Amino acid sequence: MLYDGKFIPPTDPVSFIPMILGLIESLIDRRDDDDKNTQMGIMTRDSDDDSIEWSNTPFEPTAELKGKTSTQIEHYTKRGATRLYEELTASRDGQLKEVATSWFDVGSVIGYSPTGLYFREVGPVVATAPGVTWNAGFTMDLEEAPTFKSEAWKDMAGEFQLSKREAEEGAESMILCGYNALEKMTKRNDGFRAVHPTELRAHGPGELDDRYFELATQCLAEFDGVHGPTDGPAWSYVDPTD
Repeated sequence: MLYDGKFIPPTDPVSFIPMILGLIESLIDRRDDDDKNTQMGIMTRDSDDDSIEWSNTPFEPTAELKGKTSTQIEHYTKRGATRLYEELTASRDGQLKEVATSWFDVGSVIGYSPTGLYFREVGPVVATAPGVTWNAGFTMDLEEAPTFKSEAWKDMAGEFQLSKREAEEGAESMILCGYNALEKMTKRNDGFRAVHPTELRAHGPGELDDRYFELATQCLAEFDGVHGPTDGPAWSYVDPTD
């Protein structure tokens, strides 16, 4: 109760009950509001205030990365790409033979292992930087490569002469799916997209023995306009200003 503007606690213990119940209800309502805000944060994309700035980097995000629904993956990709690019450009001979997965710190909620982030996001991003070549990845020149399933494409594919077993075991399907995926990603990225074989494999048949996958990648590299992985260092860099 109030007396002259001051709170005077009631002397009757029973009078405390309504006051205590009111306090409990207030705390419950406040907790419910916090839970609602938390859930809304989970289900919505990060605000514009959390957007990732790429204009200050020598590379740019791929179309696939820009299509992600959360900026968390962008954040880890940019940080990993920056580390990889710095390691490459700081090397004496402009080459990186090995890449340490410890460079790619990932959070527990982005759905990637360090290796997965490197193959699918970091590598393709760094490959867009001037003077950089990802020797471990595939690229396609759309002007030289035949359109998927065109007559020119079928003519080249017919030269592979796969055995019946190789075709049945998935090599043929991997060639079809791999070429189609490489062409689509290249078009989606304005004519350039480096694709690691690990990423390409995800577009093929689920159960595929390594030897048939290796055969398929060798065949893919035989198409005009398709450049497959090469022997040597995983990455190379030549200063474009020289």
